[in-house]
Amino acid sequence: MSGKNKGIRKGASFSLIHKLCEYQAVRKLAETKGYPVRQMCRCLGISRSAYYHWLRYPKGESEHKNKPIVDLIKGIHHLQTDMGYRQIRDDNALIMDTFDEAVFSEPDAHPLFHSDRGFQYTSPAFCNHLKKHPMKQSISRVAHCVDNDPMEFHELALQAA
Repeated sequence: MSGKNKGIRKGASFSLIHKLCEYQAVRKLAETKGYPVRQMCRCLGISRSAYYHWLRYPKGESEHKNKPIVDLIKGIHHLQTDMGYRQIRDDNALIMDTFDEAVFSEPDAHPLFHSDRGFQYTSPAFCNHLKKHPMKQSISRVAHCVDNDPMEFHELALQAA
């Protein structure tokens, strides 16, 4: 990508995949058939410098950083094929620990627990966890993010105090 356009526009992932296929085709044809890289790049409308950069650095920095996560997700999915990537990455452990910490710090409080409709908050495990404490759950309605406004206003008021 050029220095000017650092953001990824809508539909850019298809464009990136398309370029990747073109680069792979140029490499394969150059290696196996001996076709000149210059002519193939010109025919495909890609710059030779971009092709050679891809050849030298086939994976970006973010791909290297995400590789351990991708491997972990693939391993979990292999064991539990019914789980999607969101369920694999967003474990309930953090939410349960945070909830337990809040209950421990205020054992006599029996507050209202408000959340969005994320699967962590609607999971049977979390609902059962709430039932262990005399606490009511409040969940935003579908497609009504304004339901969060009263709780967010209350949170801002507490922070300002």
